[in-house]
Amino acid sequence: MSAAAKLFAEEEIRPERRFTRSSQARPGALLLVADFHGTLAGVRSLGRAGIDVTVADWRRLVPARWSRFTRQSLTCPDPTTDPRGFMGWLLETGKREPGKVLLPTTDDLAWLFARHRAQLEPYFVLDAPPLDAVYALLNKWRLREACAAVGIETPATWLPDADSVDSDTTLRFPLLIKPQTQTLLYPHQKGRVVRARAQLRELYDDFRHATRHASALLEADPRASQPILQELVETPGIYGLSGFIDTTGALYVVSAARKVLQKPKVMGIGLCFQQAPVDAALAARLRALCRHVGYHGLFEVEFLEENGRHLLIDFNPRCYGQLGFDVSRGADLPLMAYLHAVGDWKALEGEVAAAQRKLAANRERAWCDRINLEAFMALRRLSGEESGTAVQTWAQWLKDHSGHLTDAVMDDDDRLPGVIAALTMVVGHLKHPRSTLRAVREK
Repeated sequence: MSAAAKLFAEEEIRPERRFTRSSQARPGALLLVADFHGTLAGVRSLGRAGIDVTVADWRRLVPARWSRFTRQSLTCPDPTTDPRGFMGWLLETGKREPGKVLLPTTDDLAWLFARHRAQLEPYFVLDAPPLDAVYALLNKWRLREACAAVGIETPATWLPDADSVDSDTTLRFPLLIKPQTQTLLYPHQKGRVVRARAQLRELYDDFRHATRHASALLEADPRASQPILQELVETPGIYGLSGFIDTTGALYVVSAARKVLQKPKVMGIGLCFQQAPVDAALAARLRALCRHVGYHGLFEVEFLEENGRHLLIDFNPRCYGQLGFDVSRGADLPLMAYLHAVGDWKALEGEVAAAQRKLAANRERAWCDRINLEAFMALRRLSGEESGTAVQTWAQWLKDHSGHLTDAVMDDDDRLPGVIAALTMVVGHLKHPRSTLRAVREK
């Protein structure tokens, strides 16, 4: 038996047959935040499965709104900057058109759905895990503690009081200043890189003054605004495990990828991913983590690789950026989450079994946000930040993977989202030239 096969057979977990809904009736789905790659992947997945998909956003020119698989488009408040207004809108929408399936596409929505599950359930088909489970994964300090309980390593991490940051002699440099949680953080920022102790106070204060958490989160966790400090582990790539787990842990789909390019290089957004083999032992510990905190649903987890060790740095309990990559590899994760929510156990078991067979084929695959990759490289070259050789390297990477490349937004069967993504990117660069230059120059 292969290592991957042993992973799924090693535990005799018998799911409770609690699902009762028939596969004959397929309610529609509501997905929000339409500029996000994970939202677009979810829209396409569910739409191709014959499910009516409604998309909501506070902006007009965002890709998922223009997908041919979007049956209805609504305008809603921004859940990050106005969570109370957004929840009021969502409840009114549910009362007016009840019965849609809600799938979280951002950290904010994963937290809001879990926190307000009791209010949402009368109007939506909602499969939100308990709030404690979701927040244990979204809060990096709590995540660190949960990982330790199941034998998953994390980078050295500290949570000093603001007054004691300068005097903490245990800190090791270089390090990162990170938000304790990205949930309801505005503006969304990854943090700061601190190369030497002399920079720490200034960058720590700068980060705290530049960002703020919504009062809705701080009422639930008053200490959430306190940043963590984390050891900076220099690594050429990031290893990721992504997939789906049901409420019992019996149905578990996992695939692996390496993030081979991100911008900026430290705490950046992924532009290119390549398929990687699943580390069966690590995947088993990840399943144990989900069961330990009580989480079920979609997930994407990032690990730094250091001398054979895997250090967990992020857990995304939602639709994630390269979700379309896993769908193209044979794991239709948005459909699994949908089937789990509506209670169609038979169809879900079929999707999980099919995904496990397809993923075991180990076909070479890659994923790319090509629009942003080509723009980023062109701007880096024009600004002198990137050599012609580096640009040619990534041009060759695109060529080498052209036969098995999944694109973040461009799709021959759904072209308009790619046009909208390219248009909004150009407009954004022209509208905010200083931000563009700063991003291009970031290391």
